[in-house]
Amino acid sequence: MSMEKNMKPAGPSMNLTRRNFVVSVPLLLTGATAAVSQQASARRPAGDVILQIDGDISVRNVQDKFVFDQTMLDELPHAEFATTTIWTEKIDVFSGPTLKSLIDFVGGGSGDVIASALNEYSITVPRSLIEDVAPIVANRINGNRFSVREKGPLWIVFPYDKSEQYRTELIYAVSVWQLGKLTVVRT
Repeated sequence: MSMEKNMKPAGPSMNLTRRNFVVSVPLLLTGATAAVSQQASARRPAGDVILQIDGDISVRNVQDKFVFDQTMLDELPHAEFATTTIWTEKIDVFSGPTLKSLIDFVGGGSGDVIASALNEYSITVPRSLIEDVAPIVANRINGNRFSVREKGPLWIVFPYDKSEQYRTELIYAVSVWQLGKLTVVRT
């Protein structure tokens, strides 16, 4: 007698049919998303808050918003590119998380994003300008953090030298330096 014939399932048996699979996968994915969201929402900044994101977001760590300190931003994947700007004198290397990855991290909706600077300058960034690789929210220039006096500590930067599409009045207007807040607009 083979061992396989004597083995019985430990719990209730369930035949995995195509229907059961199709019905259960969205539930599993929803559970996984909720677990990631709960983990992200539990993390609170230990240092000074340098960026807050609010509006149409599903992940929060302080009341109705998600706030980041420098360490939290440093832990996110970063993009990097070298470019000149109309505000600087030479080619610099900018690095930081992409704007899209930040919005995705907090479970942002599909609406436009209002970018607000520490000096209360505010502008709406059309969602059509937010690509997978650009703009970035630079928190380093040439590998170094930069201060408010140097347009920091955060600056929305596009790879201006890469294409004409990144050298328009609209692109320059949404290149907010001294960035302090992002608001995802509900659609």
